[in-house]
Amino acid sequence: MFSNKAAFIVMATGMSLIFLGLFGYFGMETFVRYFGSKTDALVTMPAFNCDDSGRYGGPKIIVDVNGEAYELYISGSECNSGKYDRGKIVKVLIHPLRNDVVMESSHPEIYFGIMVLLLGFSIYAAFLHKESPKVTAPSTPATPSAKPE
Repeated sequence: MFSNKAAFIVMATGMSLIFLGLFGYFGMETFVRYFGSKTDALVTMPAFNCDDSGRYGGPKIIVDVNGEAYELYISGSECNSGKYDRGKIVKVLIHPLRNDVVMESSHPEIYFGIMVLLLGFSIYAAFLHKESPKVTAPSTPATPSAKPE
């Protein structure tokens, strides 16, 4: 696929780093989903960045959990509908190892599963898949030349 080994190494390294970052992010979110402690959070600042598509982090709200403020990412439709007004109580999950919160209604395991499938396919395609032999046209025997008279 790559004629130059250096280009292959650069591409493979870059793709691996991106994949590991996404894998780690969704893995950590999935960990919080199943092992985090549930608690209530108070919305202290209504949704902002509703029109932002991600350049500055996307739509989010500020919540208060046990006296500490956290940013929670929400969807654009939730942001535009005003679902999270100041003073509303929302259910969140607190990460047991690091100081972070996630919405209880999030489903990161879907994306984590997709990442695992992509990893498996990548390993199969890169290392385990053997190329099929090239199919060539059958060689025809040389036709005898016409007999001289």
